[in-house]
Amino acid sequence: MSVRGLSSCRAVLGAGGGRCGVVLREGPFTRAGGHSGWQPLGEDHGYLSASQPAAGRVTADAATDLYVLGEDLGDDDQDMRAFFHRGGTDVARVAGAVRVPDDGGHQVGGGPVTAVADFDKDGYGDLAIGRGQEQPDGARGYVTVQYGGAAGPDTAREPVRFTQDTAGVPGASEEGDRFGAAVAAGDVDGDGYADLAVGSPGEDLADKRDGGMVTVLLGRAGGLSGSGAKAYDQNTSGAAGAIENDDLFGLNLKFADFLHLARRSLPPVTRRSLPHDPVVRPPARPPACPSGRTTGRRTRPLHRPYARSTSHVRRAALGRAPVLCHDRVVADVSKILNRADLLLDLLGPVVGAVLLMTGVDTYRDGGSMAWPLMGAVLLLGSLWVLLRRVRSRRGRPGPSA
Repeated sequence: MSVRGLSSCRAVLGAGGGRCGVVLREGPFTRAGGHSGWQPLGEDHGYLSASQPAAGRVTADAATDLYVLGEDLGDDDQDMRAFFHRGGTDVARVAGAVRVPDDGGHQVGGGPVTAVADFDKDGYGDLAIGRGQEQPDGARGYVTVQYGGAAGPDTAREPVRFTQDTAGVPGASEEGDRFGAAVAAGDVDGDGYADLAVGSPGEDLADKRDGGMVTVLLGRAGGLSGSGAKAYDQNTSGAAGAIENDDLFGLNLKFADFLHLARRSLPPVTRRSLPHDPVVRPPARPPACPSGRTTGRRTRPLHRPYARSTSHVRRAALGRAPVLCHDRVVADVSKILNRADLLLDLLGPVVGAVLLMTGVDTYRDGGSMAWPLMGAVLLLGSLWVLLRRVRSRRGRPGPSA
């Protein structure tokens, strides 16, 4: 990312509990670990206990902007806030701050709890903050969204709060659900509005403790809404695995375009896929070729979901171009050859009839009898072969479903 609008990148590093708890590591970077320097962010803080940074396009300029989630320990209230740094030459200065409502001062474990995306498609980035482990409400959890404006956070618009009791959101807010333990933003349905995935790894499902669930809130004009929200778990059709105790499905979330469909796919991470580091588990693999054999040749990528494809092209690996299945290619070649044989069978009687009529005219003019005889033999033989082929095709069983 370029927080100054320049070609070189900068890395933002948090240092919870320190003075100026976020520093900017300035690029360009080398493979040996070299960089051009360090710069503290937010020197006007007292002691900043930084939790998580979230980078994205908030304002309309080309530079990447930055939110830093944390607590200014120099303030009397020490409430959780999202401190806004506008990208550009003045990025080190705090340009604004948004208070996290109903915060109990408890940090959230698991995945990223901040995301910047344009949920209402007004050209300004919005900030979503997940609070999945607030103790005053028994870790039921919630998500708050602060919409953006021309100068950063639009404080004229009140933050919007979502829970599992919000109208349209699947499920119910229960103790220990941890709704908002992880959030991720991306355009799921391809309508141009960013959508928000919310993990609730403590959700109990199918009599399983902490099986976990992911809820997707859809973006639209006016912003995110509970209307049309969808919930996914490991018993959802197409999802890998099954609901088990302590799976913590949705503990970590990330959007990526795995199938090159110009829209985002969501691979939730479970506790079993996170032994040490947050390694993303891809979605379930599409069906392979029926015979398990491929030609080794690749075709152009399909511009539609593989689940709807009815052609002989199957996706053999996520994010890669589809391959040709050997068995279907053989079947297609056989079909072409059968059609060629049928054409030749139809051509035989025609040639035989022409040869017979020409030979008869020649015989009447005093020519040899051999030509009409050859025509008659070819005509009768071709008709016999054609009749046998038609009978064999009628008796052949159709393709199985």
